[in-house]
Amino acid sequence: MAEKQRTKLQNSVPAEKREKHKKYKLIEKEYLKRKQKYDDARVKATKARNEYLLCMDAANASIQKYFVDDLSDLIDVSIFLILEANLPFFPI
Repeated sequence: MAEKQRTKLQNSVPAEKREKHKKYKLIEKEYLKRKQKYDDARVKATKARNEYLLCMDAANASIQKYFVDDLSDLIDVSIFLILEANLPFFPI
C-alpha cells in the first residue's frame, strides 16, 4: 500500500517539489521503513532455511553412515559371536 501511494505521489508531484512535499516525505519514510522490515524478514528466513538444510544434510549423512558402515559391522560382529558361541556344539 505504501508503495502504491509512493508511486502515485511520484507521478503527481514534480521531481523538484518532492523533497519539500510533506506528504511525499511521510510516505517515503513509511516505504523505507516497510522495505527495511521486509528485507530483515527475508534475511532471517533465508538464514533459517540454510540452517534447516544443513541440519537435514547432517541427519542424512548420519543415517547413510549408519546403514552403510555401522549396520554391516554390527551384523558381522553378531555373526562372529554366534558362530564362536556355537563352535563347541558344531565342530568343524
